[in-house]
Amino acid sequence: AGLVLGGRLHLAANGLEAELGFTRAEGGMLEHAASGRALDREALRRGWRGAAELADRAEAGDAAADAPYSRSARLVAEKLADVAALLGVTRVSLGGSVGLRPGYLARVRSALGGYPDVLQPDVQAAKLGKDAGLLGVAAWGLREVNG
Repeated sequence: AGLVLGGRLHLAANGLEAELGFTRAEGGMLEHAASGRALDREALRRGWRGAAELADRAEAGDAAADAPYSRSARLVAEKLADVAALLGVTRVSLGGSVGLRPGYLARVRSALGGYPDVLQPDVQAAKLGKDAGLLGVAAWGLREVNG
């Protein structure tokens, strides 16, 4: 995760740089409970090829696949509501192999609908797609080098 406040990347003193994946979630850290890797492990446990197949099945209406897929989206939404409460964040870009899927994004938005309006940031797919994080770091590095 990355956090941009006032148009600048937030650099944390502890080096984690606003890493939401390391925050506590139901069943452990968010990364272990809701990430693409977590969904990949769940899919393999069920005998499927990986997170993409689990997501495809969930989006096609398979209840067994939908349970972990929707749980992941709910846990992410919970963290986004927390960030909105703590920092007043109003806009979020989701990326990653799972976060860029329209079905996942819809589930995150739906889960946020259960929170008060002030805790519902505008959630969009990362405009730069799967390379958003890499390109963001490169742009930040150039800005730091060039002043």
